[in-house]
Amino acid sequence: MSAMPAPAISRGSPLRVQTPHFELRSLTPEMVTDDYVSWWNDALIQAQLGSRPRGWTLEHARRHVERFDNKWSFHLGIYTRDEERLIGFTTILANPRTGVSVTNRVLGDKSYWRKGVSKELSAWTIPFVFEQLGMQKIKAEVRGPNASSIALCEYLGFEREGLLRRELPGGKPGERLDVHVFGFLREDWMAKCANHQSPWSPRPKPGR
Repeated sequence: MSAMPAPAISRGSPLRVQTPHFELRSLTPEMVTDDYVSWWNDALIQAQLGSRPRGWTLEHARRHVERFDNKWSFHLGIYTRDEERLIGFTTILANPRTGVSVTNRVLGDKSYWRKGVSKELSAWTIPFVFEQLGMQKIKAEVRGPNASSIALCEYLGFEREGLLRRELPGGKPGERLDVHVFGFLREDWMAKCANHQSPWSPRPKPGR
């Protein structure tokens, strides 16, 4: 994979991008499903995020989705290409002042856990953040002992930058969670591309 610029996007317009097996679509309030709401209230899913069930209603979820502007903040539904079924979402928050972006991903459909979905989607997310948003760094924070997320960061080339001990309250009363901090610099990404060391697949094409 090279560091050639990705096709330009229309800032502020909804995104729709295809990867080999999935499609990312900018979510709107009208696209919020009962399944989507349930992911915010699922104890196991929220534990993966170092949080507790939110107790959200459909209205809570729709207000959350409305916050994203598709300029510097993106909330993208993950759809299967074969069934066009919503199975999760990816969030990208880019700070134009600092040049740092944070991302997270939730797979609400547990049947897709540990199936390589995040590796495939990162083939689009990482170039998008560096090329289209012009960010200088991607920061990732893994809350609690989430071994699969830590392994993903290391696989993608993120460097471990620190450990915030007992930083956040956990899902159980009295529990405190460590936060593992990782970072990926633009120059490190470009060097990996130039040296053909990128672990991800070739960049997917924009959807129709």
